[in-house]
Amino acid sequence: MSEALDPINEEEENDIPQEIQEILNDPEISDEKKEKIISVLTIKRSFSGPLPSPEVLQQYNNVVKDGAERVVKMAENQSKHRMDLEDFAIKGQIKQSGRGQIFGFTLALLCIASTVYLATEGYETLAIALGTTTVIGLASIFVLGKIFQSKDKE
Repeated sequence: MSEALDPINEEEENDIPQEIQEILNDPEISDEKKEKIISVLTIKRSFSGPLPSPEVLQQYNNVVKDGAERVVKMAENQSKHRMDLEDFAIKGQIKQSGRGQIFGFTLALLCIASTVYLATEGYETLAIALGTTTVIGLASIFVLGKIFQSKDKE
């Protein structure tokens, strides 16, 4: 025979679901059956977020002076660091896009100016080829850009 189970104290009782409390406090259920129930019983708690649950934070205070405050401060610092990195990345993308537009505009002007120069110098065939490829290239950049923008929005 096994030893009698200790009665559940109030603090422990708050952690155990009501249905299980009733079973464990029922005098008609043998101690052996109660032990089997306890050995099978698993209570799972989950908490989602950047910080541990309030109960875990309280335990940090019990182990380390101002432990909970330190954990919260660490989460705040990590969050600020992540936001700063995102801000840096977005600003970098905007600058890169602006440089690309400036270089593209400069190249387009150079090609158009070259087309005009070639046409005035008597190289009409070459001017038509350069002008046509420039216009087709610019048009396809705008069309493809719109397609990629619409896909990014989805």
